[in-house]
Amino acid sequence: TVNYLGNYVYMTQSTYEELFGEFHANGVIAHLNGNKEERKEFTEELSMKENILTIMDTSAVGENMDDAFRIINLVVTIVIVMAASLAFVVLFTLSTTNISERDRELATIKVLGFYDKEVHLYVNKETLILTFLGILLGMPLGKIFGAWLISVLDMPSMYFADTLFPISYVIAGAMAMLFALIVNFITDRLLDRINPVEALKSIE
Repeated sequence: TVNYLGNYVYMTQSTYEELFGEFHANGVIAHLNGNKEERKEFTEELSMKENILTIMDTSAVGENMDDAFRIINLVVTIVIVMAASLAFVVLFTLSTTNISERDRELATIKVLGFYDKEVHLYVNKETLILTFLGILLGMPLGKIFGAWLISVLDMPSMYFADTLFPISYVIAGAMAMLFALIVNFITDRLLDRINPVEALKSIE
């Protein structure tokens, strides 16, 4: 069987004897009663015996795995926060650059009689459409890239599950649109500050 950690083969005693000859048990699975400290003391006592090579406390292994997964979850959280921050910075940079390079165009629109809200809608609509297109392209490409990354990290002794739930796509898309709306709210102030007279002054 393929497990998340380690691969194992299970067979009956008769099958083992058919394949490998006489069967000799080399391990014992024991269910211990008592509290955690009593079980720990007993396992330490057994580990001191010469005829016992190794001993493993499954509860201790579980605790160690929990600690490891807590660290992994922390790393994943940091990566998600950094990715979200990067998405916000990229959107903000693109929007402010777009506005600064179109000063004369936006000033002309204001001179022609467009209200501030109409100018906001004129620019913000582009940002929202481009964000939506980015979501549509980014999700399938992200799925492909994620599957490739998991295949690179795949090892014979360790299995990474790459299951994605539909809610994950919904949250990712909603966050991208939320960032776009926040950026639009911030850049609206930049649009309000455009002075048509200054912007339309001829450089010559």
